[in-house]
Order: sequence, then C-alpha cells, then structure tokens
Amino acid sequence: MELDKRNTLIARETGLTVGEVGTYLAQFTVQTDGSWLVHFGFEADQSPDVARKLPADKIVVVSKETVDSYERGNG
Repeated sequence: MELDKRNTLIARETGLTVGEVGTYLAQFTVQTDGSWLVHFGFEADQSPDVARKLPADKIVVVSKETVDSYERGNG
C-alpha cells in the first residue's frame, strides 16, 4: 500500500490527522495475520490533543479486516 494511503487509514482508525500520523509514527509492521501493528513515538505526548487519542503505550493494531476493506475501497 502506498505511504499516503497507509497514513490515511491509520489516521481514520486513530482519530489523528494524516499530518499527525506522519509526524508521530515511529514504526509500522504488517503482522503474519495481515493486521498492522502501529507504534507512535512518545513525542506524541507533547501534544495533548494527539496524546488523548492514543493509548498510553502508543501502540495501535489495525485489523486485517479493516485493512482489506480499505484496500478494496470499502473503507
């Protein structure tokens, strides 16, 4: 998946803007089951608006079903 589309899906799933995803995304991994494991940097805590939208550990899982649906254009 293209970088901009990936960031758009992550933004949709987290409630962040695409710009915030681009700024704070630290690591992105596709898991063996097709889900995405998304790590945000702890620098995100510097923005209260961003920090409140993310879990304390800054790790978000995007399910395989969500990824597949988005790639098919149903997202």
